[in-house]
Amino acid sequence: MAKVIFSTFKEACEFSKQIAITTKNTSAVHREGDRWWVDDLNNVSSAYDNQGFDSHGFDQSDYDREGFHKDGYNQLGFDRDGYNKNGFDEAGFNRAGFDKNGFDKEGYNKDGNDRLGFNRDGFNENGFDETGFNRAGFNKNGFDKEGYDRDRYNSKGFNRQKIHKDTDTKFDPKGYDISGYDANGYNNAGYDRKGYNKDGYGKDGFNINGFDLEGYNRDGYNEKGFDRYGYDRNGLDKTGNKGLTLKARQKMEKNKGLYEALNAGYERDGSGSRGCDAWRDDVH
Repeated sequence: MAKVIFSTFKEACEFSKQIAITTKNTSAVHREGDRWWVDDLNNVSSAYDNQGFDSHGFDQSDYDREGFHKDGYNQLGFDRDGYNKNGFDEAGFNRAGFDKNGFDKEGYNKDGNDRLGFNRDGFNENGFDETGFNRAGFNKNGFDKEGYDRDRYNSKGFNRQKIHKDTDTKFDPKGYDISGYDANGYNNAGYDRKGYNKDGYGKDGFNINGFDLEGYNRDGYNEKGFDRYGYDRNGLDKTGNKGLTLKARQKMEKNKGLYEALNAGYERDGSGSRGCDAWRDDVH
């Protein structure tokens, strides 16, 4: 029966235990003088040394002393160089230094471009950087970051000194300056820089003081505090008599169409008179 020789009883027991764990086989420990030996009752231990490796350096699970399988990979799936069966290391890069998407550790592919198509200098295949400007500092329309072209004029034809290239003055051929205003200070829509027309009214119909052409403010009252019907905010007229407030009159105007519709119905078939009376009571 095959024997595996050990110098101590402890070593023999450890090897016997290893056989039981790794192979599920039964072994026995024997003493012969000052030596101890183990026999494999299934006759498989004779091919392994006291550390459990055969003459080729592999254990019974076919792993060598460094932990690599006969197929060249360790239990984590990496070879001696640190690459798995797909050819990538733990960081996800292959032997050439690129990941599965073809980019290196710095984020560039074999053509030298990153995932957005920019090279190491920061320009794409069309020669523009991430902000849309080329090496000379101009965008695809030929203007720099301040809006001027190679001849130092903006899209309206003005240079940095606000002089127009066609007139050599501060006004373009149509008579407007770099900001779009004429010599009198009005734009082509007829409004000045503050948003008022030549009559002094803004686009909303109110002047700089907040009154419209008829002299009423946005709340519907004139400078003296009366509305278009001659009543103040409390519904009093100039003599102090009580009348409808502005809100009540606005409600009346809103319901005017309903009143006319009810009258039309009454004139046709006699219906609607009750509705008119109800409407009058509601308003007054």
